[in-house]
Amino acid sequence: MDIIPKKKSLLATIPWIKAMFVLSIIAFVVTLFSYGILKYLGGIRDKESRTLEAEFRQTGSEKELDLEKNMQGYKRKINDYRTVVSGEKNVLPLLAALERNIHKGVVLNSAIIDVEAMEVSISGEATDFLTLQEQVYLLEDRKKNNQLQEVQFSGIGMDKDGKAIFGAILKFPLNFNE
Repeated sequence: MDIIPKKKSLLATIPWIKAMFVLSIIAFVVTLFSYGILKYLGGIRDKESRTLEAEFRQTGSEKELDLEKNMQGYKRKINDYRTVVSGEKNVLPLLAALERNIHKGVVLNSAIIDVEAMEVSISGEATDFLTLQEQVYLLEDRKKNNQLQEVQFSGIGMDKDGKAIFGAILKFPLNFNE
């Protein structure tokens, strides 16, 4: 027996407090360990995301490429318009030549004029394939006479009404306007 009684610790007197203390120490160690693992995995994911972002910036998305292609098309059209308006190149001789070089049985659905390249892309329809053949001969004759630099037909076919449909690119000599 002690003369001065010692105070019993609270941990010694209540067993569930001792168990809670041990469990809290274990939870603290598990938390530190989990934090380390998550920090390591987060670093790996961060590195992977930077790598993917760099690849994405280099290659560009399909949408970005489409937008850039559209922008280049608009830029070309604006430059064509600027060229025509400023009087650097006159589009009227191209239109007159186009009118002279189209067969009377051929109807043009569209004509896209590139003044800088002196090129006209046309699409149209002929009443029949014989008329389309005459149109081809007419354009080939103009090419032989150096009124056209190049003639390139594409997409020749037949529509539901039996008409011959076609597309062509007519390239005029660069000094054609002079």
